[in-house]
Amino acid sequence: MLFDWNAMEAAGGTDMMNELAKGGTGKMHRLYLADMALQKAMEAQKAGRAGVGGMLLETGRSLICAAWDADPLDGGTAAQLLALDDMQPFLPDSVRSVAQHMRQGWSVPQDQRYYQRLLQKRDTALTMGFLEKQTAREPDNAYWLQQRLALAGYEGDTGRVEAVIAGATSLPLPVRTRLLADMHLMRGDAEQAAALYESVWPHSAGMTEHLTRAAEALYRCGRDDTALRLWQTAFALRGWDSNLLLRLSDVADGTHTACRMPEGRGAVLLYSYNKAACLDITLGSLAASRLDDARIIVLDNGSSDATPGVLARWKEHLGDGLLTVTLPCNVGAPAARNWLMHLTELDGCRWVAYCDDDVELPADWLGRMGAAMQRYPHAAAWGCRVVDHANPALIQSVDMHLDAPQPQSAEQVAAEGERRFAVSMLQHQDMDFGQFTYMRPCATVTGCCHLFLLDALRSGGGFDLRYSPSQYDDLEHDLRQVLQGRLPVYQGHLAVRHMKRSGKAALQQPEAQGNASANMYKLQMRYTKDEFETMRRHDYAALKQDLLRKAAALAASVA
Repeated sequence: MLFDWNAMEAAGGTDMMNELAKGGTGKMHRLYLADMALQKAMEAQKAGRAGVGGMLLETGRSLICAAWDADPLDGGTAAQLLALDDMQPFLPDSVRSVAQHMRQGWSVPQDQRYYQRLLQKRDTALTMGFLEKQTAREPDNAYWLQQRLALAGYEGDTGRVEAVIAGATSLPLPVRTRLLADMHLMRGDAEQAAALYESVWPHSAGMTEHLTRAAEALYRCGRDDTALRLWQTAFALRGWDSNLLLRLSDVADGTHTACRMPEGRGAVLLYSYNKAACLDITLGSLAASRLDDARIIVLDNGSSDATPGVLARWKEHLGDGLLTVTLPCNVGAPAARNWLMHLTELDGCRWVAYCDDDVELPADWLGRMGAAMQRYPHAAAWGCRVVDHANPALIQSVDMHLDAPQPQSAEQVAAEGERRFAVSMLQHQDMDFGQFTYMRPCATVTGCCHLFLLDALRSGGGFDLRYSPSQYDDLEHDLRQVLQGRLPVYQGHLAVRHMKRSGKAALQQPEAQGNASANMYKLQMRYTKDEFETMRRHDYAALKQDLLRKAAALAASVA
């Protein structure tokens, strides 16, 4: 029997339904949802609503099991799961024994000051060296291996850690095999990952993460039908998982393969400042993609590096397919976007796509955007999934939604300013195992590759110059539309690789950090609390409507 979303909203209330609709992925988010479900289950049982309490209790148990399943080395989460099982046993013996083993073999050191300083420095080599030493000193403490896995996944350096996992004979076989499969999937070896996940099945009754990841591996191998059956099996056990529902729905109805060029004439707009090497890669990927009659227009934002030479070479190659505009100075991102959208050369265009000067796009990127436009024709904008250029398993941006801000103390308000909203960041809780590969409405999409209808863009007031030279002008533009009830749409079947500076390099730019902080404060104050609450209502109403429609379609397909 499929999960009853309407019954869950009636039982758990709007707050829990909103959180479930936002996403069902990530260890920390699942723990948060589990705590919410279990608290509401106790309240329902005290109120004599046994049926509602039972439903919430079952959901809470499933959520906390899935939270541990997302990170099976985490003995702390295993301990929470076992504590719940001790109150009233519900775990299969095989799961209980593995959880007990991980609880006993995981210990957080009391003094972590040096390790925390290393993490703050973002010196990957030094941090990994420290973790290797700690693993050698405490080979039976899964905590250090857990830390190494997290860092290796972030940096895309899974080779050395894989050997450690293979030799970690103290780990239960299902955990060790599952982690090895994860390593293979993260680095693109889907065939081997699928075989390893399959070998876990006989030992993992009651756990489902390996099923969803096996399905993703098989999907990447081109075995869509087998992947679909596995997703269906996992969804029957984990019906609260909205990410899984959306992934399953898109594959079941063919959305995952939809590719259709946008209707009407269009243009691809870029602005660039001193990123000659990155711009060259971006223009190369655009030139290799299908654009039909869409023209590429690049605004050189006063660059002093080799950018003019790069543009001259591509002009020679593309001819009339490339138009360049040169400014004497850097006017900043919002002004550059506005300058581009008002060029007379765009008159007669129906749509425009903005791309950053440090992205690499797949050949079908515009067709994928067009498919999203066809499926959701009234969206305010259409965006995509953004992954790290050097490590595509690392997600940078997906569909994002509006959250209420966390409570602040008076000292925090004085130091940081008042927070009136937050943006969901579920994509940072795990690597890319396909959990965000779907299409749906959202509150905002990343500005490094997004598409608009030109008339709506020009009539909407443009991008706010107060967020110069960069940071959050695209977010503010999206929120302005959400306030009016027009939401962007996320096309997760399009992955764009982003050459974003990160890690230690980003830490060395205090002026950029200061500007970003100041712009975020402006954005927090840009709208009233009531206006942000209206935006949240619009966001989650669209989420739930989309989710319920797809859940009903899935239910009808198996009836």
